[in-house]
Amino acid sequence: MPDLILGVDGGASKTHLALADRAGRLRAFVAGPGTNHEWRGMVPIRKIFAEMVSRACRAARARPRDIKAGCWGLCGGDLPEDFTHIHRDAIRPLGLGGPSRVTNDAFIALFNDRWRDRGVAVTSGSWTKWLGLNGSATFMHDYAGHAGIRFIATRELTRVHEGLRSPDRFTAALLRFTGFPSYEEFFNRTIYGDDKRSYIRHTTPAQAARITRIPEFLAAAARRGDRGARRVLAAYATELVEGTVAVIRRLGLRGAPYDVVLSGAVLAHNPVLRGMFRRSLRPLAPAARVVSAVARPIRGALNHAAHRAGWTWPAGALREPVLWYAAAR
Repeated sequence: MPDLILGVDGGASKTHLALADRAGRLRAFVAGPGTNHEWRGMVPIRKIFAEMVSRACRAARARPRDIKAGCWGLCGGDLPEDFTHIHRDAIRPLGLGGPSRVTNDAFIALFNDRWRDRGVAVTSGSWTKWLGLNGSATFMHDYAGHAGIRFIATRELTRVHEGLRSPDRFTAALLRFTGFPSYEEFFNRTIYGDDKRSYIRHTTPAQAARITRIPEFLAAAARRGDRGARRVLAAYATELVEGTVAVIRRLGLRGAPYDVVLSGAVLAHNPVLRGMFRRSLRPLAPAARVVSAVARPIRGALNHAAHRAGWTWPAGALREPVLWYAAAR
């Protein structure tokens, strides 16, 4: 039976699990549902992990005890207590052959392309997270007071409704994109209706899905030169930089160069936002080299597990398309 390592990227809406061998070949890749323990609970995520490990082992013609090391990057893994409980209740029962590191999914973004012992990962997708590493020291935060890209955008619709600004082409286009018939309807449904008043119409599933896709709308509009979209992206870039500088300061990342890795779907598909971030960070952190994650976080989990197992992979390891962002292939 082959020696294998395991990597997991567990998000709120999906989970990726992969096995790789000493030669850097992907032996199995399995996709499953979200595994955030805060929402599902420990027993349900253990069942999901067990089913996914079983499928992966069948594909690799291996057994769980053939897995020499694992790295689990999990949404909802925020506190040391989380890591302890997840490992004890959801991972140890799987009977893997080697040690497993349980961490947040932002952590594995640092290793998407190679091993690093210092740097900062900025992850922006369905949520935003900042995580830094300096040797054995780590620091992670959610910047609890930040607004987020979707709120910054939809706040412009609220401002029109409340008379704080006049409608323009940008707000009209955003209103159409989100599927609300008027600024008043947007405000009433999202502020007064959802989970508050049964007699006020709630946001429909289609409208909620469009709100989730606002980053795509902004990316396309900014590429066309829309000033309103660029203002929103500039405000969000400022938030991303503030969160990054907090990590840099907390970990004392000065002197020797280090990487700031931009990860997550929002950053991966928005070159305008990435450019704004780079320009804003440069004067505040001159030693930082800003790089975009070229691979999905699952590849970072595999890279970390291989390092933990003491393996050195060839330069061309893990080139399978399923592990990489579409824009990077």
